[in-house]
Amino acid sequence: MIGYQLNKRFSDFALEGDEMSLLYADNYLRAIKDANVKTLLISIAKERRLLPSVMILSAIASFTVGGIFLAYTQQIVAVLGAIILIALAKIWSWYLSHDCAHNSVFKSKKVNSVIGELLSFLNGLSFFSFEAYRKDHVRHHAEKIDIGGFDSGHFAVAHPRLFSAIIVAEKIYLPAFYYVIKLTNIYSVIFSGSRREVARGIGSLCIYIVAFATFARFSLILVVVWQASSFLRIHIVRFVDCFQHSFQQVYTAGEKLTHGKHYEIQNTFSVPVARKFTFLNLIILNFGYHAAHHCFPTCPWYMLPQLEAAITKQLRLYGITDTREESTPFFNFMTAYHRGRLSRIISTDEGQPYDADGQFNTHHFTGAYTDKLLG
Repeated sequence: MIGYQLNKRFSDFALEGDEMSLLYADNYLRAIKDANVKTLLISIAKERRLLPSVMILSAIASFTVGGIFLAYTQQIVAVLGAIILIALAKIWSWYLSHDCAHNSVFKSKKVNSVIGELLSFLNGLSFFSFEAYRKDHVRHHAEKIDIGGFDSGHFAVAHPRLFSAIIVAEKIYLPAFYYVIKLTNIYSVIFSGSRREVARGIGSLCIYIVAFATFARFSLILVVVWQASSFLRIHIVRFVDCFQHSFQQVYTAGEKLTHGKHYEIQNTFSVPVARKFTFLNLIILNFGYHAAHHCFPTCPWYMLPQLEAAITKQLRLYGITDTREESTPFFNFMTAYHRGRLSRIISTDEGQPYDADGQFNTHHFTGAYTDKLLG
């Protein structure tokens, strides 16, 4: 990774919290205790079911293969359907591998690692070992920080023309920034990594080259569909992830910064796809219930709605009618995503999720792209 530096952007407010958000954090922790959530989690652990995750794994394989066959027909409707199916398979592979990192899919850590490794070839994480991803992600939870893997400021100074081209592309929603980071990381692994990392990087690169060459051999439409599905996956994951935290971004592998539980709750937000038609959250495997996930990271993806509902129900008993982000229209998040699409690339400042009255507000909340974060 390049350009390690500690980001010192945070104000006293962000580190200590406004009184309103601190009060909410107090109530949230109290709700967890009063709702006897830990007992609920014990029952969840005892009845951990394989079927939901096995069904998703089967769907990932079926949608990928089915999408390729649909694209090969070269019919417009079939091609559009193929893009959606393959994109959904990639999204599911992304979030299921995340759950594998928490060992919440299977009881065996080894099985979680193997499945996580296999899924990485579909979601673009294969150039790094799954254990390396798990280690960084566990640090994200333990220290309550966003771990930066790419210093865009340093890159902009070193390559001003290329960076200007990236900005132009991102203005029209072409995720050039993502691919520059991908290529930079591949170069770093192959030319600066250990023997095992070099072998993994070259092996992954060869697999992708053979796959694209095979697609091109049969039909260029397959290449277009695969890339279009990647564009769709990148934007959906970017949108889902970018408003889930207002953590401190850290660009150092050494210094340890541990924030408390209040800080974590103050700066972690749930942004599900839909609150009324909850089945739509399956598009992202319930990853939008992020506050509940951070309180109990090993809770399986299919039980997160039940977990968050138990906490929210208890908050209602305290007279808290709306959780912070619950009262924010989904359109506001969409607008904020559009408004901050360039500043997330240029700056490490994730913005301010609270207004002067301590209420959650997306107007000054920029968020962060998963592209340059390892957490």
